[in-house]
Amino acid sequence: MILRKDVLRHYLNQWDPADLMWICPVDEYDPEVRKIMLAARFVEKLDAHSLAKIIQKVFDKQFNFDHWGNPMPSHSFNETVEDILPIARNIINACK
Repeated sequence: MILRKDVLRHYLNQWDPADLMWICPVDEYDPEVRKIMLAARFVEKLDAHSLAKIIQKVFDKQFNFDHWGNPMPSHSFNETVEDILPIARNIINACK
């Protein structure tokens, strides 16, 4: 199974974890899409659970830490792997 950028972007935009899509362009989450695509390359057998873990890690780091790796005062991303699992399943199924 090959993870497709267009599918990943579509589902992340639909999910909109930072509630940005109402004011931002469709490529708003492209930095996260690139990081997820890169991390997914190193997973031998990409399934929904491993994809959910990657997504959680990328968004946690992107929204909860500054550029130097210090925690930001207000954590804006609190989703767990279990919360993200349905989105990851949709992405995996759409890429088959």
